[in-house]
Amino acid sequence: MQAIASSSCRQCSTSTAIRGSIRPLVDLICENPLVTARLVERKLGVSRPTSLRLLRQLEELGVLEEAETGARCQRRYVARELMAAVAGEAGVR
Repeated sequence: MQAIASSSCRQCSTSTAIRGSIRPLVDLICENPLVTARLVERKLGVSRPTSLRLLRQLEELGVLEEAETGARCQRRYVARELMAAVAGEAGVR
């Protein structure tokens, strides 16, 4: 499982489109494939507009997709391929 997740995360973080403050977000997503703008703000120490911009950039790259709205109508984003890899590995054991 760890090899699959590491491979996915490495692929995301080495993309030429991912620079600057997106790289720490990719690391966060590898630790937690379901994220909110608020989580990104807190963990990366960025403003709300910056967290939303970073999430949208990864959504445009196909790394994230918007999930069902969370509590208090918060947008949530999920790395489905990473979640599927983790779930697939969990089923193998």
